[in-house]
Amino acid sequence: MRKLPLVFALSMFVLISCMKVEEVEGPVLSHGVLEEVEIASSDPMIGVKNAMVYLPPGYDSLDTTTTYPLVFLLHGYGWNYSFFQDIEDIADIADYMISAGEMRKCILVMPDGKNSLGGSFYTDSPFGNYDTYITEEVLSFMEENYPVDTTKIGVLGISMGGYGALKLTVSHPDIFRVGASHSGPIAFQVFLESDPITGINMMGAMLLENPVYDSTGNVVGYRIPYPPLLDQDHPLTTMMFAMAGAFSPVVKPLEEFDTLNYEFPMAQLPDGQWLGVILPIDTTAVPGDTVGLRQDVWEQWLANDVFTLIGQNYTVLDSLNTGLYIDCGGEDELFLQYHAMAVHDLLSSLGIDHYYEVFNQGPLYPPDRFPARHGTHLYLRLRESLRYISEHL
Repeated sequence: MRKLPLVFALSMFVLISCMKVEEVEGPVLSHGVLEEVEIASSDPMIGVKNAMVYLPPGYDSLDTTTTYPLVFLLHGYGWNYSFFQDIEDIADIADYMISAGEMRKCILVMPDGKNSLGGSFYTDSPFGNYDTYITEEVLSFMEENYPVDTTKIGVLGISMGGYGALKLTVSHPDIFRVGASHSGPIAFQVFLESDPITGINMMGAMLLENPVYDSTGNVVGYRIPYPPLLDQDHPLTTMMFAMAGAFSPVVKPLEEFDTLNYEFPMAQLPDGQWLGVILPIDTTAVPGDTVGLRQDVWEQWLANDVFTLIGQNYTVLDSLNTGLYIDCGGEDELFLQYHAMAVHDLLSSLGIDHYYEVFNQGPLYPPDRFPARHGTHLYLRLRESLRYISEHL
C-alpha cells in the first residue's frame, strides 16, 4: 500500500508529459547587420569619427532599386557612437520590431557626438561644428554609401542626444520629418526653477558640488574653482561646462579671461588664442537662487533652447506635420521630467500634435524596485520611439 502514492505520482507525470501544451511563440526573427564605419569632417576639431550603421534584414548591397528610411540615433553626454549597441543592443531591438511588424525596415546610423568636453550637444561651436557634421557630413556619407530615402529621415536620442534630436528636428524640419527625445534637457528655463522636493535649481545643484572650506574644514560658501573640477564627483559641473562649450564658447587671449566671473580658458589654439567657456552665472550666484544669472550669456543659451526654438518655428513644424516625441522618467535625478512637461504644455497650447509621456514603470520594472530615473528604462522606451518614428516616415 505504501507504493500507491509513488505509482500515482508517476502515472500523473506520464499523463501530463503526454499532454499537448500550447506554447507562447514570438515572431520568427530575421537579423540585420551592423557595420562600423569612419565618417570624416572638414572641421579639424572633429576630424575622423567612427559611427555604427545598422542594415535591416533583407538588405542587399547589390539591390539598386530599394531605398530605406534613415534614422539617426544620438548618444548622451560622456558616451560615444557605440552606446546604443553596447548598452541597449539596438540591433536586437530593431531585429525584433522589424520581424514582428512593429517597425518598417530602416537604416540606422549612430554617429559620434563626443568632443573634448565630453559632449557637443550636437551644436556648432569652436569646440566642433557638430550640427553641420550631422546634417551635412554624416548625411552625405550615408547618401553616398547606402540606399537611403532622403525624404524619410528621423532622429532620436537620449539625454544630450534627446536634446540634439529635437533641436535638429526643430531647426532643420526640411531634413528631419520626425524627432524623438528620451530624457532630454529641452526647456532651459527649468534649470532656473527650484525642484519641488529639494528646493534647489540646477544651477544651484551645480554650485553645491563645489564647496569652499575655511582652514577648519567648515563650508563657507560655494564657488567653481579654476581650474575647474571636471570628473565623476562633479557630474553637474562637468555637464554644464559641456553645455557652455556648445552655447557660450569664447575665443580670446588668455589674459582676458575673468575666472572670478566664471570665464574659463580650456585649450590654446594654434594661433595663440585660447578657447574657453563662459558659464551663465555670476559671482552673486548661490545654491537655489537665480539672482546670480549672467543675462548676456543666458541669452546665448536660450538661442539654442528647444522650447524657445519651437516657439519661433512652430508654424513651419505644423505646416510640415513634423512628428515630435517626448518622454522622461518620473524620477529623473536631473529633474528633466519638468523639461518634458514644459515642452508638452507649449506644444499643446500651440495645437501641435505630439507624443508625450512621463512614465513611472514598465513591464517587469516595478517602480518600487526600479524607479524611472535618467535613462533606466531606455531599452523599453526605444520600442515606443522607434514605432512612433516608423509611423511618421
